[in-house]
Amino acid sequence: VGNADLDAERTVMYELGIQQQLTSSMYIHVTGFYRDIRDWVGSGALQQTDRTSYDKYINKDYASSEGLTISGAYNKGPLNVNIDYTYMLAQGTASNPLDAFYLSQSGGAPRVQMIPLGWDRRHSLNIQARYRYQAWSGSMIGSLLSGLPYTPQIIAGEATGAGTTKDLKVNSERQPTAINVDMRLSRHLKFGAVRGELFFNVFNLFDLRNSRYVYADTGLPDITLSQQ
Repeated sequence: VGNADLDAERTVMYELGIQQQLTSSMYIHVTGFYRDIRDWVGSGALQQTDRTSYDKYINKDYASSEGLTISGAYNKGPLNVNIDYTYMLAQGTASNPLDAFYLSQSGGAPRVQMIPLGWDRRHSLNIQARYRYQAWSGSMIGSLLSGLPYTPQIIAGEATGAGTTKDLKVNSERQPTAINVDMRLSRHLKFGAVRGELFFNVFNLFDLRNSRYVYADTGLPDITLSQQ
């Protein structure tokens, strides 16, 4: 149930960076950051009454994130290239306000240790490149993202062929790395006072299959050992 007495969540962020021009056509930008999140909304202890039991939202959870971003650009003549890389570590007591509620429903003890949050993406690399030649221009955008965390499971088979599952440490494993490349080719047109652009877009140029979710027992999106 809701709670009208919730306090406002508080986030304090620190950021320090330096930007340096290396040459007339190249620069680099390095930034370190730290974010402290307190009074995050979570679930309280289960309340028992004569007729039912209920839980309510309270300010109890904590989270923090820290990392480093390195970006740079090269601009000379018809060629423009931008690169940025981010390393981030995001940890907290819960990724979802209902985590503690679901944990109590399954008989688990309240979580007091820090765990990787559901959006804790450790590595992120993005590259943008563009080349212009007269009325033509072509560009490519590529990204390489390390996998998000998930909670693994071990399936213990029984003699009957059925199985039981056992959860391991929360968010202790990583999904596969995701890679994507998009391309755009365009030509500027002019007919008297009318100007236009003819373009051709290709999304996922190399037809790579990136997983959005994985099975907890294998860590793969298309293979599971479960007999369900």
